Amino acid sequence: MSAAGWRHWPLVVLMIVSTGLMALNVRDNPLATRPLNSDETWHLLAAVHYGQCFSGAPTAPPIWAVDRHYPPLVTVLAGIAFCIFGEGNGMAIMTIAFFIPILLFSVYGLARRFGLPPLSALAASLSLLFSRQLFSMSREFMLDFPLVAMVALSAWAVIAAGAFEQRGSVVRAGICLGLAVLTKWTAPLYLAPLVVFAGMRAWPDRAARTRWFAALGIAALIAVPWYGPNLGPVIGVAMNHAFSRVGLPETGAQFPSLCSIRAWVAYLLLLIQLWQWPLFLLAMLGAIAALFRRGQPVR
Repeated sequence: MSAAGWRHWPLVVLMIVSTGLMALNVRDNPLATRPLNSDETWHLLAAVHYGQCFSGAPTAPPIWAVDRHYPPLVTVLAGIAFCIFGEGNGMAIMTIAFFIPILLFSVYGLARRFGLPPLSALAASLSLLFSRQLFSMSREFMLDFPLVAMVALSAWAVIAAGAFEQRGSVVRAGICLGLAVLTKWTAPLYLAPLVVFAGMRAWPDRAARTRWFAALGIAALIAVPWYGPNLGPVIGVAMNHAFSRVGLPETGAQFPSLCSIRAWVAYLLLLIQLWQWPLFLLAMLGAIAALFRRGQPVR
């Protein structure tokens, strides 16, 4: 095999793994074998309404008022699938499965950007498979798994933009950020530190600073058409999560409000519990790569 072939074989492996996971989720059709929780019912209803809007059904609500509490990217994609292939749980779970390759390829791209060789980057991406909780979310019609995937994709796009020297990378970063915000309103909470840091790096150079603002402008142009008319309900949902206990009706489990000190301890422990093996493996791979390989981040 040529050098170029060896360089691209990890991408082939990721494609095979992604396709297998997507096919497994669609074949199992988990939405048809268990009761739906309240949020799944809400999102499925929104997807059906979007499908009616796209098909021109006379009973369809105005497209901007289908769901005024949750951003529309996932439910719009499901609505398009419903419009083309017909309504069904299989199409809904296929929509969520679409984000599996986005997540795996994004983590691989991030690992390469951090300087890991192809094999280590592949292992870092596949280490996500150790998180049973993460991939169980890909079998639910919820916004959490797409949020993880779009945050990873946006992080890769922003880091790949570097000093914001190339117009194409700036446009790509802006589009990814805008789509991430349209996935769930909590996306900016995860991406804000990275975007601010990228802006601080670009600030000394006037041209780079302008392109950084251009990326934010592109993201805003994508997100504002939905957030503009629905800002009030979104703020209400955000305040409810911030100042009251977040409950799960199906299990009765509750988390503290986001504005309490106890919340940050609870969420941090939960994060470590869910991600401990992937993070540990990724840290080990990074340490090994740092010991045996020197060089600049791969472009």
